[in-house]
Amino acid sequence: MYEAPDRYKRMISARLPDGESLGVTSREPDDGSSPLRDAQLIARGQFAPFFAAANSIAAVLMAMLLFGHVSASYLGGWVVAVGGINLVAMQLSRTQAITHVGRSGRKLPRLFMVGDILTRALLWLSLPVLSFSSLAPQSQLVAATLIAGLGIAALGLVVVPTCVTAWMAIFTAGLSYSLLVGRSTVPLDNLMAILFTLGVLGIFLNRRNIILMLMAIELILLAVNINLVAFSAFLGDLVGQVFAMFVLTVAAAEAAIGLAILVIFFRRRGSIAVDDVNRMHG
Repeated sequence: MYEAPDRYKRMISARLPDGESLGVTSREPDDGSSPLRDAQLIARGQFAPFFAAANSIAAVLMAMLLFGHVSASYLGGWVVAVGGINLVAMQLSRTQAITHVGRSGRKLPRLFMVGDILTRALLWLSLPVLSFSSLAPQSQLVAATLIAGLGIAALGLVVVPTCVTAWMAIFTAGLSYSLLVGRSTVPLDNLMAILFTLGVLGIFLNRRNIILMLMAIELILLAVNINLVAFSAFLGDLVGQVFAMFVLTVAAAEAAIGLAILVIFFRRRGSIAVDDVNRMHG
């Protein structure tokens, strides 16, 4: 019988003498049965169909874009492989959400979940990244947007923090390599538009995690800064570079103060979810 919700409530409500959450200081191993791990596995199983659908639909869109540049047999095999892997992983995640939670649940190593995410990410990125240089400039821009869109959109569906980091790292590396390959054909303003769009999507699609929201804000400021410096150099006017320095100062202060508040909030509440911020009182 699953008892994680009651255990979770008791852990969150328990407070140490200095006000810290007992959930933060608990020494219960992550790979064993714990309320947090049970909640993550259940959420992972619930979001698995949406995650698989996002990967499969994005693969079909990418195949339509690559059609004519890549052999049809390679495209078909790649789409089938992406869809098959995601279907199997979806069924496995939903099964593990039942068999690996609660006191009687079996242990699920974190390495297994990270390996699942890495396999799906590397398989999806393999064909677009390898074929990026053969695309026309307009197609390269659309392909980079698709890669960035899937990388950001799926962050809210991965759930497990370690898996989120792995997914973000792989897609960031794939997008960076693609933009490096197309640096001479993709216009600079389009590259900055991609960065800005990534930041906006990160804010609206991942409103549960404050760290991801801060990273998204930094991406927006980075895109604005590069535009300011680029157009300042193009027009021969230093005003843009001066404003870029102001933006850098504000961004540094925002990151330092925001992370300091976040650390204190995490020590008190044991969570960095945006929904928990309304519990703060002056």
